[in-house]
Amino acid sequence: MLLRYAWRGFWRRRTRSALVVAGIALSIALLVAVLTITRSVEGAIASALSATGADMVVQKRSDVCPFRLVKLPRDLAAIDASVVDRLREHEGVAEATGVLELWAFAFVEPEGGDVQSQMNLPFTGEARASDAPDVSAPQSADQPPMMIGPDGEMKALAPTVVAGIDPAKKTIGPARMGPHEGAEDDGKCCAIVDGRYLTTSDRFHTMLAVDYARAKGLEVGDTIPLGPSHEFEVVGLVDLSGAARIAGAEAFIPLTVAQEMLGEGEVVDTIFLSLESRDAVEPVADYARELIGPETSITTETDVEAGTAALASVTRNTLVAISLFVLAFAGLLLVRSAMDSVAQRVDEIGLMKAIGWRNSDVARLFVAEGAYAALIGGLIGSALGAVAGWAYGQVASLQLPASLNYYPPCSTTEAPLLLSVSTGPSPGLLLLGVAIALVIGTLAGFAASRRAAALDPSEALRRA
Repeated sequence: MLLRYAWRGFWRRRTRSALVVAGIALSIALLVAVLTITRSVEGAIASALSATGADMVVQKRSDVCPFRLVKLPRDLAAIDASVVDRLREHEGVAEATGVLELWAFAFVEPEGGDVQSQMNLPFTGEARASDAPDVSAPQSADQPPMMIGPDGEMKALAPTVVAGIDPAKKTIGPARMGPHEGAEDDGKCCAIVDGRYLTTSDRFHTMLAVDYARAKGLEVGDTIPLGPSHEFEVVGLVDLSGAARIAGAEAFIPLTVAQEMLGEGEVVDTIFLSLESRDAVEPVADYARELIGPETSITTETDVEAGTAALASVTRNTLVAISLFVLAFAGLLLVRSAMDSVAQRVDEIGLMKAIGWRNSDVARLFVAEGAYAALIGGLIGSALGAVAGWAYGQVASLQLPASLNYYPPCSTTEAPLLLSVSTGPSPGLLLLGVAIALVIGTLAGFAASRRAAALDPSEALRRA
C-alpha cells in the first residue's frame, strides 16, 4: 500500500518528477557513456598485445638506415639474438621470442612497360642514391624506386614486409598459432586457413597473410620472390585480420633464413615477452635496457595507449571526473527538489500523522518516491549512455602508433594498425548506472524524510 501511495505521489507531480528524472538520466547517461567508451578503448588496446601473446615488446631505435634490397624497416636497429635467451631466463619472464622484421625488395616485371601499374602506392621511403648508387631514388611521390636488373634494364622494385620468426615458438609473436581448419578464430590470434605452419626443418618456405596472397594471386604450393635472389614456397596462409598487430608482416619465414638475407649475423629487431605478472614489467624493462642500451624502446599496454589516437588517459580521467561532478550536482538538485516537496506537502504530512502514520512510515514514503525517480532516471540514463557508447564505436577509427608496425608506403597491403573497438552494451555498466541512481535517489528521499518526520502534526495542521 505504501509503495502504491508513493507512486501516486510521484506521478501526481508530473512536471517536478519529469525534471528530476531528466536530471538523473542525463548525469547517468554521461557517466555510462564515458565508462563504456573507456572500457572499449582499453579492450581494443589490450587486443593489440594479446594478439601476439605478449605483455611487452622490446625494440631498439636508430637513425634510418640507407636503402638496401633487404633492409631493416625505418628506424629499427638490430639486436643480438643472445639477448632473447638472456631475457627469457630473467625472473618474471614466462616466454620470449625474437622476430626479425625486414623490407625485402624484389624486381617487378611490368606488363607492357607500365612499371607503376605493379605498385599499389607510390614509394616514399628512405631510398638514398648517395648510399646506394645502383638504385634510382624516386624523383617524385609518383615514382617507385628503380634499379638496373640482371638483364641490364631498369626495373621497378616492389617491397614485401617479411618477418623472420622462430617456428618453435608458435604461441607468441606476430604470427601466433591459432585454431586450425574449420575452427573459428577467437579474435586474439591468427588462424591457419590453408596449408600449415612453418616447421623447424623449413628453409625457403613461407606463410603469407591472406590479404597479401589474395592481392598477389598466390595459393599454397606457389612460389614467391622475397628479396632480389630467393624464391620461397608458400606452405600456409594465415588470417591476421580482426586485430591490430604489432610487428605484423605480409610474409613469415624462418628466422635463420631472414638473418641470412639481412647478412648481419644472428640478430633480431623485435622481442616479444610474456610475463608472469604485472609486477615484472619494470624489472624486466630495466634489464632489457641494461642489455641493449639507451636506444631501447619498451612497449607495454600503457605505452600503446599513450601512443594511439584513442582517448588519452588524462582526457579519460577528466571526463570521468566531470561526469561524477555532474552526477553529484544532479544529486544535490534531487535533494533540493525533495526538500521543496516536503515544504509544499506540510498539510498532507500533518494529516498522515494525525491519522496514525508513524515517523518511519512517512520516512519510507519519501524514500520510496525518491527511489521511483531514481530508478526511472537510472534506467533511461543507462540506456542513453549505452547508445552513446555504441555510436562512438561506429565512428571511431583508432589505430596503433605507426612506429609499432613498419609497412612502407608502397606495400601491397595496408599495415594491420586498425584497432577493433567493440562497444556492445555491458550488463555490469548498465546495472552500475541504475545502482548509482538508486543510491542518489534514496539518499535524497532519506534527507527529505528526516525533515518530514520532524514536523509536529498539530503544527502542520495549523499551518495548513
